[in-house]
Amino acid sequence: MKNWSYKTDCCGGSLSVSKTPIVVAMCDKLMGAAREAGANCVVTACPMCLANLEMRPSPQMKMPVFYFTELISLALGLPGSKETFKTHLTDPQPLLSQLRLV
Repeated sequence: MKNWSYKTDCCGGSLSVSKTPIVVAMCDKLMGAAREAGANCVVTACPMCLANLEMRPSPQMKMPVFYFTELISLALGLPGSKETFKTHLTDPQPLLSQLRLV
């Protein structure tokens, strides 16, 4: 993947409830830029970004979104690490299977 210029941009977390259309536009911009950079998923260190990037993008912009600790627990083979992916709104199982991570 090439360098992603939006890697530190905000998803609009503080506006999530009060200004949802603005958050949808911000999430679409982030997800579109990630796709353009060649991403097949997004990994975040912010729980609000995880929620917004899973819930708010337009349907055509959706892709798997992970909280970084989920991937760490998977890499370490911790018990229950594969179970957390069942709670995602965009199913990451096809991608994880394709990458032979599960």
